[in-house]
Amino acid sequence: MKIIPNYTGDPFVLKDDGDYYMVLTSDSQLWQNAAFACYHSKDLKNWSEPKCILDLEQDLTWAKKMAWAPTLLKHDGYYYFCFVAEQQIGIAVCEEPMGKYRDILGKPLLPAWSYGFQTIDPALFKDDDGKCYLLWGQGKCYMQEIELSPTEAKLIGEPKSLSDDFYWQCSQNPENFDTTVYNEAPDLIKWNGRYLLTWSIYDTRDVRYQVRYAWADNVWGPYIQPVDEAHDNILIHGQGKVQCTGHAAVNEYNGELYLFYHRFAMPRKGYLRETCCDKIHFIDEDHIVVFPTE
Repeated sequence: MKIIPNYTGDPFVLKDDGDYYMVLTSDSQLWQNAAFACYHSKDLKNWSEPKCILDLEQDLTWAKKMAWAPTLLKHDGYYYFCFVAEQQIGIAVCEEPMGKYRDILGKPLLPAWSYGFQTIDPALFKDDDGKCYLLWGQGKCYMQEIELSPTEAKLIGEPKSLSDDFYWQCSQNPENFDTTVYNEAPDLIKWNGRYLLTWSIYDTRDVRYQVRYAWADNVWGPYIQPVDEAHDNILIHGQGKVQCTGHAAVNEYNGELYLFYHRFAMPRKGYLRETCCDKIHFIDEDHIVVFPTE
């Protein structure tokens, strides 16, 4: 179900007590947009007007366009906003979720093509023990612990490629880049004591664009795709007039999980997208599915 009237994509939703804050990419032709907005809701259906929280031209010194794929995290009383700008990952901070964010480092947290793959699509995750993690990447799904404060953001150790688990399960070499196994847009949430990792395969402009998922008992994995003779691990894919469903994030509302994702703004194809939300249905404890609604 479409929930934002403007052309937008790459949604992420932060739950903060009874409030929900959504950040996303504001679409333009060739995705040259230069600012990020935040929306607020109490019920996931009715959303506020957007408020600009970061303007690349005014607030950054190291990038001016291609503002993509943001994510939000609340940690120790501050809100951390991680984003892509000119295919580099940056991080900013604010005392309130819809305030004006400040660039923490004055430079990218991760420069372009870090570790040999596109440095895009960050996702911040905080575990029950208070440790924070950054996931990112097209081509590989990297994850690394991150220490956050209003004046510092520090990545700890070396990143681990979580997507290697998917390749091993498919009997493929994890050094491959196969968009039918993993392409982009990781998201991580903890649900009923387990870790649910989602990601997108194919390209956002491809009608086959879809979301896959895997579960793990440990934050570092292994992440197992629950595939058997009766089930695949497709969380959502295009159906009918709803096509190119992907770049998703998961959150909870009233004890149930919901998927936030984008789809093509038909018939304009992938540069102009629409942000949607639909309920996640549990087939059993391992298998889940979303039926996209118009």
